[in-house]
Amino acid sequence: MTLNRKDREVDIVLLSAKDGSIVRNLTSGFDKDSGFDHIVLLGERWNTMPWLAWGPKGDRIAYFVRTEKERSLIIQNVLTRKIEERIPMKSVDEPESPCFSPDGRTITFAALRGAVGDIYTVDLATKAVVNLTTDDFDDFGPTYSLDGKSIVYNARISGNQKLFRLDLATKKKTQLTFGTFDETGAQFIDDHTLVFSSTATDPTVPVEPEVAKNGNIYNIWTLDTNTGELRQYTDALGGNVSAVVLNEAAGNKIAFVTYYKGEYQIHTLERKEPLHTAATADFGAPGPIIDFQAPLQHTLVKANERKKGTFEKMFLEGRPPINVGVTSNGDLFGGSQISFGDVLGDQQFNIFVASISQYRTISASYVNLSRRFQWALQGFSQTQFFYGQQGGYFYDPSLTPIISRDLATATRTVRGGTAFGIYPIDRFHRVEISAGVVQLNEEYNDPALQALATQFQQNTLGQPVFSNGTLVPFGVAFIQETTIFREFGPLAGSTMRIAYDVSPKIGNTLSRQSIDADARYYMRLAASGVLAMRVRGFRSIGDFPDFQYMGGNSEMHGYDYLSFVGQNVAFADAELRFPIIEAAFDAVRRGRRRPRRVLRQHRRRVVRQPGLPLRDQQARHRDADSRLQHGSGDRPRHADSRPADPGQRLPSRRRARIVRHRPSRRSRSAFRFTSTGRGARRSTRRGKISSSRAPAAARRSASRSSPCGSGTTFRRETQRRSPQSHGGTENTFLCASPATSHQPPRAHLATSLLQRTILRDQPNKPHSSRSTAPPSRSGRDLRRSLPIRSRM
Repeated sequence: MTLNRKDREVDIVLLSAKDGSIVRNLTSGFDKDSGFDHIVLLGERWNTMPWLAWGPKGDRIAYFVRTEKERSLIIQNVLTRKIEERIPMKSVDEPESPCFSPDGRTITFAALRGAVGDIYTVDLATKAVVNLTTDDFDDFGPTYSLDGKSIVYNARISGNQKLFRLDLATKKKTQLTFGTFDETGAQFIDDHTLVFSSTATDPTVPVEPEVAKNGNIYNIWTLDTNTGELRQYTDALGGNVSAVVLNEAAGNKIAFVTYYKGEYQIHTLERKEPLHTAATADFGAPGPIIDFQAPLQHTLVKANERKKGTFEKMFLEGRPPINVGVTSNGDLFGGSQISFGDVLGDQQFNIFVASISQYRTISASYVNLSRRFQWALQGFSQTQFFYGQQGGYFYDPSLTPIISRDLATATRTVRGGTAFGIYPIDRFHRVEISAGVVQLNEEYNDPALQALATQFQQNTLGQPVFSNGTLVPFGVAFIQETTIFREFGPLAGSTMRIAYDVSPKIGNTLSRQSIDADARYYMRLAASGVLAMRVRGFRSIGDFPDFQYMGGNSEMHGYDYLSFVGQNVAFADAELRFPIIEAAFDAVRRGRRRPRRVLRQHRRRVVRQPGLPLRDQQARHRDADSRLQHGSGDRPRHADSRPADPGQRLPSRRRARIVRHRPSRRSRSAFRFTSTGRGARRSTRRGKISSSRAPAAARRSASRSSPCGSGTTFRRETQRRSPQSHGGTENTFLCASPATSHQPPRAHLATSLLQRTILRDQPNKPHSSRSTAPPSRSGRDLRRSLPIRSRM
């Protein structure tokens, strides 16, 4: 067994005894994919006892794994890597150190029952478990003799681990080693010779007291069970353990694990001349077995016994974290949590505070974890924002050209309390239930827009779209979680959540029903790359249906933050993720690239992630100003994309770039065309990209082909000398499209919000700027009746 640093799990690896090369990894991949949590490693005894066993034919291995609350015995075929049998060990605790019988029908192992360690056997055919030793001592590390008539095991007696032999027919126990030193698990070389590790030293050589006190170093020894002769073959400074006999004709070669200067290695040796020879009688003789007595004893006072109080000894659980970040929309967000718990971890009090932009979330909860069914009580106040920029649904479609994204900012404020419970079915599945009372308030931030929207919704639908009132929600959810996480997020596995919520009509409360399904799958690529795929669907019905908003950050990369909203929503997303810092420093360590260049390249890989929004026939884009009006309606490309005119090729070292302005208040869309090259730089004037030393040929060809496309005007806005351009000129061009180009691509507007999907689609949010083009008449008329307030 070895530690896989890539997977951060223990694997069973088959090595060649001839040259030490890796033959195969028998447990490659994550353990969860094989149906268990992890391979069992011994705790206090570590590698002094065997972890796995080989079958008599050499084609199978046996080892223990952790599954749910108990451990299970795994029988795996070495040739096919297929797990042939799984035997749950529910009648014993902490089973370890399996060993096949010579006929391969039975496996012996050590385990606890009633906190006492004994030697057991399990029949592979009937799965019956039998206790062989049944004594008051701690027994472990069993191994079958070659004829299958006896078992040699370790027992801790009088403070030391000694070898015993158990006759399976008579159940007679015979002590094989003596003295005040320890032995490890043994293996049979032949029918009368054992190999093992021991802390014993040559009894004929005196040992200084200080060396004897700190000299518990394991070395390789053999024991002849017929004559009692002991032979020492190694005298190491660090230690040699886990001795096994290699399958060779002579049977003289032994492999073992060495420990020196914090590292483990595998070595082999041939049994030739021993370093020392001794007899078992030199270390002691059979005598009365005295149970281990602890050097420190404590007497419990019956009068002082009492039950711990439920909230007694509460303390602060760790240092409260402080998180700060930036959304894809440029808004700051952050938060922190303070948790108090008791010494058993059964009770928790949590206070959570978070903020995104100026919208805050505050909650306080009590969590009870003392039973398998966990429950909690929570009180909260949460304000979230979204963009209600759906003309024809939320407000009159004639207002669409002048209502910007910032003006359409709306909030949902939820205050109330909930009670919920969690019942884990197993390690990977659980059921959640919840109930509560919630006060809901949804409205636009701008009072004038809110008044116009309310009037339009009353006239069109007969009731407001935004919900304001009290809800009494009841919910149930099923969750499956097999995801493996790393510092940068999910690495492999899958997650699924299916939830149903209903808010019945009770008096004047609001009523609705919602179902939400979310499935995610993470495929590991190489060491830390991830192909992340996600599918989510949401549907809400009732008198006051709920709606979801998404986009940006972890949902629909490449779109504006919260740029989708609707009561019937479905979307699919696929992303390729590569940790930037890890990849950059790996390249720096290899001396291939500069850190800044590597970071830039990996950043490009991360942001280019495909997304697929799914929507009904009634779903529509917001405004045509969210699309470029030159040529096709595709979103603007990055600086390294093709020129605006596909037929015009610019010089290879100076490329054309189309950068989109924010739509101005004058109902015109403005774009700037910049010819960039070696002398390109960014102007100090806000909202303008300039170029110095632009080639004259590129300027003439650009003026002829008009980068703004058909139906638009194109003119050079400024031409002035720039002190930073080494004598060159600075050229900035302005493109202005008519106001009519802002009409939505589909003129059909839905008449019922409660029966149709509300979705909107908008590409990445452009930079802020102001157009110099004169306003249209419709824009001036609408601005007289509706004040425009834009958050820059």
